[in-house]
Amino acid sequence: SWFATVAPSVLLGLLVLELYQQGIRAAMRSLGITIAPLICSLVLLTCALLMAPKRVQRSMSRLLKPAVDMVDSQIACVFIPYIVAVPISPLPAGGALWVSLGVCVVGHLFTMCTAGHLAQLAASYDEASDVERCEIESEELDADEHAAKAEVKLMAAPKAPVMFSKASFWSIIAVGSAAFGMFMNFGSHKHVASAPAWLCATFAVYLIAKRIPAKLQRVGFFPTLTGGVAMSVLASAAGVLSGGTCADGLRLYMTGAGSFLLWFVPVAVLGLAFRVYSQRRVLSANLAPLIVSLGCAVPMGMTFSVVLGRCVGLPGDIILSTVPKCFTTGLAVLMAGTLGADSSLVASGCVVAGTMGLAIGSFLLDVAGIKKVVARGVATGTSSHAAGTAGLASNGEDGA
Repeated sequence: SWFATVAPSVLLGLLVLELYQQGIRAAMRSLGITIAPLICSLVLLTCALLMAPKRVQRSMSRLLKPAVDMVDSQIACVFIPYIVAVPISPLPAGGALWVSLGVCVVGHLFTMCTAGHLAQLAASYDEASDVERCEIESEELDADEHAAKAEVKLMAAPKAPVMFSKASFWSIIAVGSAAFGMFMNFGSHKHVASAPAWLCATFAVYLIAKRIPAKLQRVGFFPTLTGGVAMSVLASAAGVLSGGTCADGLRLYMTGAGSFLLWFVPVAVLGLAFRVYSQRRVLSANLAPLIVSLGCAVPMGMTFSVVLGRCVGLPGDIILSTVPKCFTTGLAVLMAGTLGADSSLVASGCVVAGTMGLAIGSFLLDVAGIKKVVARGVATGTSSHAAGTAGLASNGEDGA
């Protein structure tokens, strides 16, 4: 079973990653370094995977990969609290909300076009980057093929651990109902007492959201958004029924179950190191287009969002919330804390960008004249992240 075979290695990996983060944080504090500790942890882990001896790389993979894969397999559930917290976030009032949405959309289009065209231009001058066939040289039948394949097989992510079966849905409902009835008897520390109930409810809603047809998910109804909205409604209703307000219910959820789920976000961020390692040959083959496009498009996209936000008169905190959307959600919410922006608004901006890439990303790339495979991949990954690249893959553009 999952608990007997996978759970011990997952728990060990989570413990090691937590100790690793705490160690980096303590070292940086003692040295007076103010850079975000998690970013430094990610950079160091990536360098270790890329530069360490093969034996060390394999040991790191065996130790940490199960935990990283588990979190990655349930990442849509992990990000649900960010959507739940949106109603208690400092949302812009009145028409400013729609203006903010417009800034996100325009900024998304600007970043996509800039990154795509720069990558396309760089690729045309990089003869070593055969972007049309998208097959890396390590796949060729040469003397190093068997060693490379063995290494890739070891480091590649196994099938995502199955956290829930169909039958477990009703178990979650039963346990959650019992816990929900019990926590009402606790006068203090309700966020702790109610956490099991809200966790079970979140898992149940997430399982239901995953059953939404793919066609609906492509237009925005994917599990993170639908699950977050559903849990926001449930938490608000619970707050009112318990004699408080909607905001009280949302805060109770966020301080209990929400905090527990968000604890896994740093693990998801550190998991990016393994993605870089597993795709290192592809990245190396397309290094010039990546450096040129990302080095220019990301700063330009962030600057464009700030300038556009100021031009339309958005408040400063809302402008800051539109800046990190060029990054994947885990890094974006991390940047939110550094910038002083609201993490829920930042996550919502990432959802908007991901939805656009998933629903109409391929069409937008065609309209913008971005044809080369690597350019389409860079443009989509920079502007819409994993959701956008998944949309390209569903259209048969696996090479991007």
